[in-house]
Amino acid sequence: MAYAVLARRWRPQRFQEVVGQGHVTTTLQNALRHGRIAHAYLFSGPRGVGKTTVARIFAKAVNCDHGPTPEPCGLCSSCSEITQGISVDVQEIDGASHTSVENIRDIREALRYRPARGRYKVYIIDEVHMLSLAAFNALLKTLEEPPPHVIFVLATTEIQKVPATILSRCQRFDFRRIPVAEIVRQLRLICQAEGIEIEANALRALAKHSEGSLRDAQSLLDQLVAYSGTRIDSQALTEVLGMLPSDWAHRAIWAVIEEDPARCLEIAEELYREGYSLQNFYYRLVEHLRNLMVVKVADKASSLVDVPEHELEELRRQAERVTLDDLQLWFEIVVSAEEDMRRSANARYVMEMLLVRLATLERTVDARELIERLEDLAEKYLSREPRGEARPIESEVSGPRAEFLPPFQKWQEFIGSLRDKKPSLASILEQGRLMDCSSDGRLVVALPSTFHVESLNSGENARYLREACDKFFGKGTKVVPVLDNSNHSRESNSAKRKSQEVRSHPLVQKAVEIFKARLVEIEEPRGQSEEI
Repeated sequence: MAYAVLARRWRPQRFQEVVGQGHVTTTLQNALRHGRIAHAYLFSGPRGVGKTTVARIFAKAVNCDHGPTPEPCGLCSSCSEITQGISVDVQEIDGASHTSVENIRDIREALRYRPARGRYKVYIIDEVHMLSLAAFNALLKTLEEPPPHVIFVLATTEIQKVPATILSRCQRFDFRRIPVAEIVRQLRLICQAEGIEIEANALRALAKHSEGSLRDAQSLLDQLVAYSGTRIDSQALTEVLGMLPSDWAHRAIWAVIEEDPARCLEIAEELYREGYSLQNFYYRLVEHLRNLMVVKVADKASSLVDVPEHELEELRRQAERVTLDDLQLWFEIVVSAEEDMRRSANARYVMEMLLVRLATLERTVDARELIERLEDLAEKYLSREPRGEARPIESEVSGPRAEFLPPFQKWQEFIGSLRDKKPSLASILEQGRLMDCSSDGRLVVALPSTFHVESLNSGENARYLREACDKFFGKGTKVVPVLDNSNHSRESNSAKRKSQEVRSHPLVQKAVEIFKARLVEIEEPRGQSEEI
């Protein structure tokens, strides 16, 4: 007798044997129990989750010799014929190969005849989304008002391709991906019955690899048994299915956390040399970053991360070393590289560049920690130095005349004192910038044009400016106007003065020192113009 694969031998024959679709089987059983049998059903969902299986069980339930019944006996002649696929009253039609209007006409012609032996003629149309638009239109009237002895069961993996006019004529049931835990439970039951020994880690990895499809999991188990016999370990999964051990992703993320790009290149080289699929490693890396995020933010991560306990502890150790902002940035970078990984002829180089980029990114600082540290700095330094007082300009003056030499705030006050009595002179000084204070009391002011320089050197302005300086700063201080030939003359002088004050402030300098940062841009706080 020909060998029957596990997926066929272990196909459910009763509603209670269906795995992971309780919301569907319970509804159908209640409908059968109360005689509320509809004329058309639509089953949608991923591959291998039980759509066609449930359709067959439903066909047995309505035609069972003891029915209609919520649970077919499986022993009567009607149930046996449907199980063997030889019942003339239950027709399974492949939508992919019966796409034309002529095929639908054939079905409509056959509807006129009553069932040969059962109560209902059941038409199961699999992959119904493959029908042409004309075929759908030909099916509409029949689907809405079929003869009382006819039931349609439509199944599809792409519900979005089914016209709304068809959906409105059916009772719709959405099948879900089967949880990993339930797939593991079912595979363990199969292994015990078949005499197969398999490691717990391998069983869990096999269930995860099936992506919610029990049929896929059973097929993979069949393949593993063919390779290694009745004793299956994790190495068999690696060799047959190309599944990567989880420690590869852990090693790569540790290299990224420790900012070791050389180690990242070594890991990519090892993966390539040992023949592992870099695409598989890429998806494992995405999953690992997601798990890190969950561990970082969730109190009960064990219910959200499907990994063994020892891997969960490793994730917790890694999560302590990174911030949530880092994880989000890494995830965005990795996900954006998916297209390159799939299409590139040199996936190895793409992976190398990806890992090196992650390892060399500037690390972020937790915002709460940063605020606390800045508050400590403010308390330490601003308590000793009143807010608003700035340090002198970089060329500080030493000697007996230092008390007469102005910092930038004093220079602004001096210009303000001229504004009432000599507004034209104050306007010229506002367009310049204070460059230096020399030990002999000279205030060097850079002006944007020769006109401004000559205006300050003219007899009346020069005399008035000298007297004003003696009165405001002390005797012997004088303004020396020079031409500013730098590009800075095109910028706002007030903005430059403010920038210099901010850069020289002790709180800013201390923050730069602590965080090993550099001051890129200075912005004035919104809604206020108070100076630091």
